[in-house]
Amino acid sequence: MGEMKALDLYYKTETGSSNGCGLLAVALSSRKNLCIEPSVKKAGDGVTTDTNCRKLTASFVRRQHRDNEDVPICTFYENFDNGGREEIIPTGVYSLKDLQAYGKSKGYCPYFLARLALIHANIIVYSYYYMLDPKIAALVSSDFPKNTVVVFDEAHNIDNVCIESMSCVISRRSLDRCNQGLEKLASRVA
Repeated sequence: MGEMKALDLYYKTETGSSNGCGLLAVALSSRKNLCIEPSVKKAGDGVTTDTNCRKLTASFVRRQHRDNEDVPICTFYENFDNGGREEIIPTGVYSLKDLQAYGKSKGYCPYFLARLALIHANIIVYSYYYMLDPKIAALVSSDFPKNTVVVFDEAHNIDNVCIESMSCVISRRSLDRCNQGLEKLASRVA
């Protein structure tokens, strides 16, 4: 993102353009790295952060909060859901820190803001895992604009991950059971 910011600044300087290259470049990461809600952020690890976030943003929790204000919710998510979904993030280069700062300034959740920004982004920087894992890809990577440039962060071991994702371990017991099944099938067919 640093290189993209330098390019954007250079373009502004050379052309006098107020909005730089006019591109939207967004870094995406986990809730753990983007969360600004103090009660969730203090969790530290990713699994606990995800769990605590969902405890404050789940639709049933938000419905309970409408009836009982003592039920805690994430105000950053509420603000985003009530106004941020219609607002398109301005063009520019947004690192994780930039997304957090923008989220704080608007009162919006940076994680969900970044996810929404992906559908408008020209350049996306994120973990290759978000594209290779089918569950995550269905949520995050499926709505990219046609000409989006995707930059994989930390892709030095992507080949191993691809090999692992297309591999499976077959135990001796599984092979024996398959063989027994085939023998039964062969005896019934014959």
